[in-house]
Amino acid sequence: MKNYSEYFREAVATFLAQNPTLQKELASITVDEAESIGNTVETLRSQVMNQRFVEHAALLGVDTTNLVLQFIDVPEDEKNQILKNYHQNLASSLGVDWQDYIAINPHLSHL
Repeated sequence: MKNYSEYFREAVATFLAQNPTLQKELASITVDEAESIGNTVETLRSQVMNQRFVEHAALLGVDTTNLVLQFIDVPEDEKNQILKNYHQNLASSLGVDWQDYIAINPHLSHL
């Protein structure tokens, strides 16, 4: 199974492929524009693309992880494992035991 970053990149690429307006926005980024903020064109394009993806999730009222799961083409059990790994990492980074985290977030008990 891929790590979350790989799934995120895959979802953003699919989002970009389905979004001609974003494609035009990215194509219009110039070297001068990127260098004026200390970036390469590729880095700035990547940042803008990721930002638009996150903004799209907010517009839909879902978190970024759930939007990633909507855009990737993997079996449902793998999506559940991705979601579980994401939340386990989040619980760990917060210093919360997994069982306590599930008690606080009962909608995740199916994981």
